[in-house]
This record gives sequence, structure tokens and C-alpha cells, in this order.
Amino acid sequence: VIAQDQFRLDSFVVAAQAPEDVKKTPEEETGRRRFPDPVSQSGEEKEDDPVAVAPERYQADTEKRQRKQAERERQFAAQISETTDMRSQQTLVGQIQQNQKNDIAQFRLAQAETDRQEQEKAEQEKRAAELRELKKQEQEKQEKQEQQRLAQLRQEQQLQQANTA
Repeated sequence: VIAQDQFRLDSFVVAAQAPEDVKKTPEEETGRRRFPDPVSQSGEEKEDDPVAVAPERYQADTEKRQRKQAERERQFAAQISETTDMRSQQTLVGQIQQNQKNDIAQFRLAQAETDRQEQEKAEQEKRAAELRELKKQEQEKQEKQEQQRLAQLRQEQQLQQANTA
């Protein structure tokens, strides 16, 4: 779309420059026209002042050229303005789309961070539960060993008492 707009803008620039690039005739350069010399039998042209020969026609031609040039300039300005407006809108749309993409990316990053933190917390809780279970088992084992030792001491005491009696 941007390439198409650039092509159109380039075309408008070329179209606007075209009238200046066209080679002007001697009449256009001097502002005078050549009229056939009624006196000359050879058909030679002589340069006369067009205003003196046909002032109304010269004035009308001048005004017509000026109106055409003004209309071309107005159209060119309108086309440039339209192209600029389209580019501005496309730029705004592009910025909005980029902002949306950035927002989505930030949301995904935040969601991933939240998920990671929840996973870490779950793992810590699992490790804590495992640690509590190991401590409980160790404590039960120590109690059992203590009970066995006490039972053994009682047996030895009973044997000593039986031996002494």
C-alpha cells in the first residue's frame, strides 16, 4: 500500500513538472505571436505585438492559460494533501497495531512470569511437605529406637534383678 502511494505521489510530481519540461515555442518565450505578413507575397511571417493585433483574444488566451495552470496546481495540491492524509492514517494505523502487539507481548510476558512464580511456589510447597514428611519419619524412627533401647534396658535390669535375687 505504501509503495502504491509512493508511486502515485511520484506520478503527481512528474505530472506537475511536465508543463515546465515541455519546450516552449518562440511565441511562448517572448509572449508574442507570429502572424502572416499581409504585405509580403512570399508568405513570410513577421513578429507583431499580439496585444496590438488582437487584444481581446490575447487577454482571453492568457486568462485561459492562467486558469488551466491554477487548476493543475490546485489538483496537484489536493492530490498531495490526499496522499499525505492517507500516509498519516496509515502511520496511525501502523502505530496502533504496533502498540497492540506490544501490549499483547507485555501481557504474555507478565502471564509467563506469573505462571513461573506459581510453579516455583508449588515446587517450594512440595519440597516443604516432603521435608516435613522426612522429619516426621526421622522422628518416628528415633522414637522407635528409643523405645527399643528402653525396652532393652528394662530387660537387662530385670535380668540383673533376677540374678541378684
